Amino acid sequence: MSDDERLQAVLSAIPSDRADVIDELSALDAIYGPNAIEPAPAPAPDTITFLVHTTCEPQTEVELNLLVALPTTYPSDFPAVVLQARFIESYLVDTELSTAIAMALADDASWEAETPALYEAVERARTIAGSWLQRHRDATLVSQIERAEDHPETPRAEVPTTPRAVQPQPPTFASAPQMPDGLAFVTSEPIVDRKSVFVGHAVALADPSQVRPALDWLLSDPKIARAAHNMWAYRCRVDGTLHQDNDDDGESAAGSRLSHLLSILQLDNALVVVTRHYGGIHLGSTRFKHIGEAARSALDAAGLLTTRTK
Repeated sequence: MSDDERLQAVLSAIPSDRADVIDELSALDAIYGPNAIEPAPAPAPDTITFLVHTTCEPQTEVELNLLVALPTTYPSDFPAVVLQARFIESYLVDTELSTAIAMALADDASWEAETPALYEAVERARTIAGSWLQRHRDATLVSQIERAEDHPETPRAEVPTTPRAVQPQPPTFASAPQMPDGLAFVTSEPIVDRKSVFVGHAVALADPSQVRPALDWLLSDPKIARAAHNMWAYRCRVDGTLHQDNDDDGESAAGSRLSHLLSILQLDNALVVVTRHYGGIHLGSTRFKHIGEAARSALDAAGLLTTRTK
């Protein structure tokens, strides 16, 4: 069946008094291209039902198939959209994704009844699926990096490698480092870009003497210690005197940028560390954006930004 025949099969099933729906479907077919619209294999009763073949957004190389059902009251009531897949790439479609797509318009207080919503419903489904897919891809990459760092003797063909000439080795300690009493690092969600992973760690300080043991404790984790870079900065004010320092750990100017971030945030009691696992692809100045985002995310998760505003 040709594209025109597929579209006509859908349009012919629409009551003649629903020219608005016919126009919307024709527009969808023009937007999404050949073979985008076709009849549903088992149309639901009292609905206008059809399939839309499109792609995830922004992963336009990944197909996305949707079943759309318009109630007879459309557009007073929103269209039902159902994902037609058990897997996207190698990832099993879960209830979270299916529900998010089905409820995309229902959960939107800004959606107005009587407003054409077919294009909006499909675009939201594409974006939701793309975000879900990217989270799963990122989680897989982080897991691969962690496994490779736990077993550095295994082949690393697709595993990010460090830009340094010598693979960094964890520091050795005479005894296990102890975190200063009352201190606890908070870690941000990872930021992934072209196989590089950036993770922030932040902790509130009471005294500058806590910095070195806190760093030793953090770097006693082999996964963190084997990263390409662990850049850090701290600021701590005691009796009116500001103590501060930073370290690039091989990522030129990263430490001073973190120090500047603490300064503009007016944080005088914080240590922030950003771990970078290098992915083998140079990111240019974009890496500094990710370093700053990871640091700020960790500081926020640690409650330090909230504390500052009180």
